Amino acid sequence: MEPHDNEEDYANRIWAGVIPVTTIVGSFRPDDRLEDGLTPPESLNVWMSGKRLDDVLNETEQIYMKRLPQTKAK
Repeated sequence: MEPHDNEEDYANRIWAGVIPVTTIVGSFRPDDRLEDGLTPPESLNVWMSGKRLDDVLNETEQIYMKRLPQTKAK
């Protein structure tokens, strides 16, 4: 994300910018009491290990927004 401020704010003598923070998704850890052979549902595929949290949240939002019109039509 690039720094961007409102034009009028540039007249102020204060620092402005972006401090990037990332979180990486870890591996799924199933409950020990789960039946053998059960796997996470396909809807959790966006939460794959190694992905950045912001990417996961953006993908989840896109999926939700695509499904939203279908939900409203029902």
